[in-house]
Amino acid sequence: MPANVPFVRTQGKFVLMIPKLLLIALLFTLFYQISPDLGVLYGSITYLLIIYLVRYFIPLSMRKGVSLIKHNKFDEAIPYFRRSVQFFTQYAWLDQYRSITILSSSRYTYKEMSMCNEAFSLSQINRGAEAKQIYEEVLAQYPQNNIAATALRMMESDS
Repeated sequence: MPANVPFVRTQGKFVLMIPKLLLIALLFTLFYQISPDLGVLYGSITYLLIIYLVRYFIPLSMRKGVSLIKHNKFDEAIPYFRRSVQFFTQYAWLDQYRSITILSSSRYTYKEMSMCNEAFSLSQINRGAEAKQIYEEVLAQYPQNNIAATALRMMESDS
């Protein structure tokens, strides 16, 4: 049975939903022109298919890591988060423009979420020094990340 562990998921930002809404409007309009009776249905199906394909294939490593965390397999999850960080470092433009490329309205970047999840996993298998280092890297790259800041404060209070 999956555990209720606190991992980092996407947290939406309303402004980043605009590209999604524009895509929906475009699809509805396009399919309405083709078939007025079924335009909304075809537009909806097309939108769901696009969302599923884009969200399934691009952040695949991160999704696999989160799945492993849910089953308390922290040591197995770490390599998936590292792959995700590597992918989004190499293809930073996908993450930077995620509201368009991945149709994600997340306030956190996928790289940022992967780094936090890797650090969380490390902390769960008693590798706190490595976790602390990653959280510090997150804050160096993303100073507004309150997850890393909170985790570091918790780690320091335990010392």
